[in-house]
Amino acid sequence: MKSKDSLQHFIFEHASIRGEIVHLHKTYNTIMEQRSYPPAVKTLLGEALVSCILLTASIKLEGEINLQFHGSEILPLIIVQCDNQMNVRACANYKKDATLEEYNQAFLQGQMSLTINQYNNTNSYQSIVPILSTSMSENIMHYCAQSEQIPTKVWLAISDESAAGMLLQLLPGQNTLQREQFWEYAVVIGQTINSDELLTLENETILHRLYHETVIRLYDARPIHFRCRCNQNKMKQVLKVLGSEEVQKIIDEHGQVDVSCDFCNRHFSFDPIDITILFR
Repeated sequence: MKSKDSLQHFIFEHASIRGEIVHLHKTYNTIMEQRSYPPAVKTLLGEALVSCILLTASIKLEGEINLQFHGSEILPLIIVQCDNQMNVRACANYKKDATLEEYNQAFLQGQMSLTINQYNNTNSYQSIVPILSTSMSENIMHYCAQSEQIPTKVWLAISDESAAGMLLQLLPGQNTLQREQFWEYAVVIGQTINSDELLTLENETILHRLYHETVIRLYDARPIHFRCRCNQNKMKQVLKVLGSEEVQKIIDEHGQVDVSCDFCNRHFSFDPIDITILFR
């Protein structure tokens, strides 16, 4: 039975090609239910979510990857975080009642970056992901080709209830005609999969339909979980950044300070005594 929230790694036994398949259901719905995302924003956020998971799986690290987009007031923020344990969280900020064209134009005019944080290294690595299209898969493929210099093919599929993705990468090796021809074969055949198949079929079925003429090794699936790291202490740090003067104005007007986590929509309240202790 297909796991609804999983990542599964596979390799071609007789070629230098690796791959990943992601399926999201509960995790996807948990994230999308935090806000009433318009269809265009939901698609962009869903594709960013699957892309970030695929990229995290393709990099050997003990840490996390942050995929972030910053744009205009129509679409100021899309952010996805995924760690090496496949714990993910994501959210987007947007202006309500914009049109599909306005959301797409806002995305094309923004900037996207990828940050890799290794837990055993105080330095983080950040690179810019070129935005060439409203298709997240095209942007990720271009990033891998230009920044990582790894030929990569990505397929993404988003529906109202689920999300899925598949990644192929040509592993480093000596450039030979046979190697290039097999990569071209893998990509051409992979392009025959449609969104409905990627969303609904089991991974074994997908790979058999696509590559039954070659030998594929499919590894055990890894579970994916939504996990937010917010807590009261972290929200206190947010208030400290805001400053005692601004926080006191909120206390004077409302009698308390209410803070919500953008990722999980969890609410935190602080009364005047809490604030006094915080800024003592």
